[in-house]
Amino acid sequence: MQFAVTHPKSALAKRSELLTKYNLPDQYYICSNQFWRHKNHKTVLEAIAVLKQRGITVTIAFTGKEHDSRYPGYFEELQAKALELNVVENIKFLGFISREDQLALMKHSVAVIQPSLFEGWSTVVEDAKSLNVPIICSDLDVHKEQLEVYEAKRFFSTLTGAPDLAEAINNHPIPSEKIYDYGQNILEYGNSLVKIINNVLN
Repeated sequence: MQFAVTHPKSALAKRSELLTKYNLPDQYYICSNQFWRHKNHKTVLEAIAVLKQRGITVTIAFTGKEHDSRYPGYFEELQAKALELNVVENIKFLGFISREDQLALMKHSVAVIQPSLFEGWSTVVEDAKSLNVPIICSDLDVHKEQLEVYEAKRFFSTLTGAPDLAEAINNHPIPSEKIYDYGQNILEYGNSLVKIINNVLN
């Protein structure tokens, strides 16, 4: 079942307030994933380094829980990698923040980055669609399926990795001129759920 997301009714925080609260520049990208290995954060750090070598400066904010019981040292590995690549000044590790702030940061970003090496039906992708935000995704089949009719997207190759992601960031997707009707996704999700329940009952 292809689920859809619904968001809190509270108003999104003002952009200026968010930038001050999280010490972010006017233009930034956001990667909202738990800090798990398969979420592929290292490729994002490497892509920033590739861009920096070309004289292109970007800032990427990372949100999510910074501990994985399966690999307790993973977040520290990322910090060391950022230091090694000399991209510490280009990243913001924001930790586990409120859902409201997460959505607001996504809404006001240049683009959402979803670099995972494997996924189910991605909540991050659904969030970006519902907020009408450009998104840069790894070229997983599930991501392509989720974004089939969503215009403001760009994919990068998980095989090529950092160079391709750097290119995607440098040529980030242009927001669509038309508003994406995410209400249709919610309706389809509801209909699918009702259909499944009816099949089970009958």
